[in-house]
Amino acid sequence: MGHQVQDVKKKAREKYWTSFLQSMDHRTPLAEVSRKIKIVQGKKAPSPLHPDPTKKSNELMQEWADASSYDCLPLQVRSALATNARNRNGKIDAALLDPNVSDNMPITEEELVRSLEKASSSAPGMDGVTYDGIRFLTTIDGNPVLRLYNMIWSGGRLLYQHPEKKLLLSLFPNQETQGHSDQYLSPLVCANALKE
Repeated sequence: MGHQVQDVKKKAREKYWTSFLQSMDHRTPLAEVSRKIKIVQGKKAPSPLHPDPTKKSNELMQEWADASSYDCLPLQVRSALATNARNRNGKIDAALLDPNVSDNMPITEEELVRSLEKASSSAPGMDGVTYDGIRFLTTIDGNPVLRLYNMIWSGGRLLYQHPEKKLLLSLFPNQETQGHSDQYLSPLVCANALKE
């Protein structure tokens, strides 16, 4: 009796599957094929979440750190590193003592133009400034943008740091001064267009 029931089930499944496949041909729309595939697949159980993903990620990081540590390097690599350590440290120390001349050179107009050309035109950011606006300011006599960036560059730091890490400086003089002196710059949010 059990075998007969299994045979009946098997034939019913084959009949259903045959009719299901015959319901599709080369003219069946892709959306219909996709819908039928989803019917055949049924509802998939969601992937089980790891009980403690933070713990697992920390374990994986520790395994990676252990595997990439100095102790796991081949013996010949470790001995070569130890042999050349003094020479390597000496070269690093010498490089640190040798000042890079380009660090003290002012930014040229060509460098500023090249940097601004790479910046894409987009909607104003939270500060309301666009790269097109900064490009326009470079056309003003005396190029206040270049003067501003060279002041910052020569000082080695930003003159005023906004909490949002935007530069607060105006490229226009105060009304009272009627001049272009760098010490009378009024606050205005300006994007830092020079990319590293």
